[in-house]
Amino acid sequence: MQEELLTFYLKNKNSWGGLIAACGVLFLVLISGVDHFLSKGIELFVYRLIIYLLIILIFTLVWYKKTQTIPLNKTNKLGIVICIDAENDRERLLIKNDLINKIKELLNVHSFGNEFEVIHLSDHLAKRFVPIIESEQQRVLKVLSTSKDAGLEDKKWLKFKFTTKGIFYIYGNFKTRNEIDEKYILTIHSIVLHKKIDKEKSTKLSREMSSILPREISFNLNQEVSGITITARSLYLASRYIVGIASLISGNFNLAIDLFRNLSKEINATYPAPGPNIKNVLNNSDNYLSESLSRLAEQKYLQGLNQEALDLISEAILLNPKNYGSIILKSVLSFVIEKNIKKSLQETFDAEKSAKNEYGWLYNRAFLYMYSYKFEKGYKCYKKLKELTFHNEELTVDECINFNQTLLNAEPDKLQSLFILGFLYQSKKINYPMAYEYFDNFINLTKNNDKYDYLRTRAESYLVELRRVMDLPNNENQTNGAGVIYF
Repeated sequence: MQEELLTFYLKNKNSWGGLIAACGVLFLVLISGVDHFLSKGIELFVYRLIIYLLIILIFTLVWYKKTQTIPLNKTNKLGIVICIDAENDRERLLIKNDLINKIKELLNVHSFGNEFEVIHLSDHLAKRFVPIIESEQQRVLKVLSTSKDAGLEDKKWLKFKFTTKGIFYIYGNFKTRNEIDEKYILTIHSIVLHKKIDKEKSTKLSREMSSILPREISFNLNQEVSGITITARSLYLASRYIVGIASLISGNFNLAIDLFRNLSKEINATYPAPGPNIKNVLNNSDNYLSESLSRLAEQKYLQGLNQEALDLISEAILLNPKNYGSIILKSVLSFVIEKNIKKSLQETFDAEKSAKNEYGWLYNRAFLYMYSYKFEKGYKCYKKLKELTFHNEELTVDECINFNQTLLNAEPDKLQSLFILGFLYQSKKINYPMAYEYFDNFINLTKNNDKYDYLRTRAESYLVELRRVMDLPNNENQTNGAGVIYF
């Protein structure tokens, strides 16, 4: 009986049935092999039984910890969680000893070992946790397909996610099938975690994941070594590409840059004759690198690190000369750092060519004309903007207001910024008291300066309109300066 229980345990050591068999074997060993000696010191059997039960309890706790708990990510690294179910021991060993180790090796060789922790869920844990991952993926797909709230995340999923610190989950099954020749077949699914995004961007990300991570990889048994190596490299490159996009979405621009840098070269080396999907990935990887550099440059600019921002944005434009955001920021930096108005102005025309229903370039152009005292051209641009709206325009307007307020402190003789602020508060912010204050200030400070006549005439017209809208007395001699009206 002892041998039968041991055989059953060895075949089912990760199951609860296996545990019961192991406890049976242990108890029999203790009774038959140990009890005779222990009875000489402890005469009462009930005391010896308590000792045996404690030993079995300790064994059970160790077994549970080793076989039934999620591997804990004890580092501050992001988790790449791999849960692949296999049909036999050989396949399990191939996954654990070859595929997983090769992925870890690739991450370390390319200096990503400090960023990521590869967490492998053994076969029996994969059977347990893959349904939890699939359930979460179905919840997300429901949100995308119906645009409705699909409820809160499942508690089991939250615990799993917290324990592994996972950002990218790869799951599926690995099996051997005999068609014409015996083949290994790896079926793959994946889910990546990122900041919440809209349906259109999420659908695009799903397409990107499908482009670089095939649903199925197969190779002959006699190509085992090369097949596992290529599969590991494919999963490694997919992890870099997909996690890179997620990092960009989530605002971790430094990590996104590291992941995308030189990625296109490595993809080319892995796929010397790329198909349409891989070609698309190749094109996009450099574009994503450009976007990541551009977004980091924007951060540096807002932190006042202008030269770092300029270096980053120059590299971004080299990678993708049509990156609208990069060109717009380059226009700002050409003005702020180099004081090169002509260059900055030309860059607004370059940005216009890449803009799609986006008019931030026109705000920049209008300002540059105003700054260089080409008031008619500048005012024409602002009049055009009055009739236009675009996505997130309110953020652009706020940036323009902050920029002009800062400029007035640095260059108080640039009184045209008062006019710009008045225009923005009236036409875009619909804050009439603030608009009135800026226009009134502008008129008072420029009344003896002929070069501002063109703008002053228009500011006076705006004041008349503001008095009417706010139901104020139309007193032409009311020039008390800043702080005339507060509501």
